[in-house]
Amino acid sequence: MRLLRVRVVASSVPDIQALIPDPGACTVKARSRPVMAATILALAMAVIPGPASPQSPPPASKPPKVAVVRGELLDLSCWLARGLSGPLHQDCAKRCIASGVPMGIITADSTLWLLTQEHGRSMSPGSYAGSPDPFVLCKDWPSYTVEVKGLASTRNGVHVVEVARATLIAKPAATKP
Repeated sequence: MRLLRVRVVASSVPDIQALIPDPGACTVKARSRPVMAATILALAMAVIPGPASPQSPPPASKPPKVAVVRGELLDLSCWLARGLSGPLHQDCAKRCIASGVPMGIITADSTLWLLTQEHGRSMSPGSYAGSPDPFVLCKDWPSYTVEVKGLASTRNGVHVVEVARATLIAKPAATKP
């Protein structure tokens, strides 16, 4: 069964009188009638077939292909919520990433990429024993310019790259005035 995603606004909830033919027969208190109407509407919408289904994710815009992404490594929580990045935010970003906040890369053209662990490494980590995980290496590099290579795709407007290789790019030496 497919579920339809619906955004309900207060004005779209029908009057309870329209749902109950004989209001005098109803023993529900007046204060709970809007709640009951919203519940009936939600239940009715749950059984209507629709395009969304948790078993079938929306297709990627393009099939995954190998790509190289270069830019500043970010913790996505602080960057998306507050715009924080750069060297002054590095210690906070390391703590956020260590606690499980997703990582991303912002490129020179302001494209945001979500970093994920290479799927094969996630599914059978034992087959990679002895080789460092490039995704894990990235966790120590927030605020630095990095280059990652892996399968890249876009789904629902989100750019994703599975990190198969990661390189820390050396910062240019400071020039003397």
